[in-house]
Amino acid sequence: MNKLMRLTLISLLIILAIGVYTVQANKPSRPSLQPLSSTERIEAESVIGAYSFLEEQTTAAINLPSIDNLLRGTSVTVSRINAEKVTNPTLVKRISDELGRLLGGWFSQDLTPYIHLYKSLVSQEMQEYYTNGGMTTHLDKPKTAFYYLAFQVVPWQVQALGELGVFHSISISQPLTKAKALQEGGHPVPRPLGAIEPFLADVTPNLPIAKLSDRSGEHTVNVFDTYLQDTWLTIKAGVRLSLTADNKEVSSEHPYHYSIRLNLDLRKSK
Repeated sequence: MNKLMRLTLISLLIILAIGVYTVQANKPSRPSLQPLSSTERIEAESVIGAYSFLEEQTTAAINLPSIDNLLRGTSVTVSRINAEKVTNPTLVKRISDELGRLLGGWFSQDLTPYIHLYKSLVSQEMQEYYTNGGMTTHLDKPKTAFYYLAFQVVPWQVQALGELGVFHSISISQPLTKAKALQEGGHPVPRPLGAIEPFLADVTPNLPIAKLSDRSGEHTVNVFDTYLQDTWLTIKAGVRLSLTADNKEVSSEHPYHYSIRLNLDLRKSK
């Protein structure tokens, strides 16, 4: 091989190497999913300011956790289940696969380490409390089991409840400082992290967000700054005051949070 050919070959190899490196560098990296510890989870929330009771979309005297309650109302976060656990690795894998197929993006990774199964949405203690008090309650019974999912992609936190093939209520939240969450006068900042549509296009690219009707104008901005809806899919978002499980204000540098709630009612998707 003469010197000219050798130099030409080396040049081609260098160009090829640069091209490969450029393609790899420009590829969107898969986010690193991390466990969400119990101290980091958002357990409860409070709407900031007054709002119409009609926003709750219920007249029930007892607001026990149920599928219908999870798919409506003012909540933009999802609390963990406090009920009897179930073990079924096959079902956990099917739930992970369904979330990956429906949402894509972050949810297309293996979610099985972050999914836990439960027999009910309501704890045995709470059931007994209302039963012993003479109250009649309706409790949803799953065909398989309810699940709770929690992980984080810093600085975002994901918490979800659902049942395979029935529904998924997913909250994607980011803790906020008071300065980031509130305007002068104490009103919530609308969309403090910017428009949610481009963000969701990356995080949940399989959802048909562009086909949803924008109904944000039907809601007061302190409750929902964004409200998108179709027959089986509702996306709503807003700033909330973070609370502990016993409804006390959290002691933190980030006492507020912005949450995007995805409600998928698969009973209406067929």
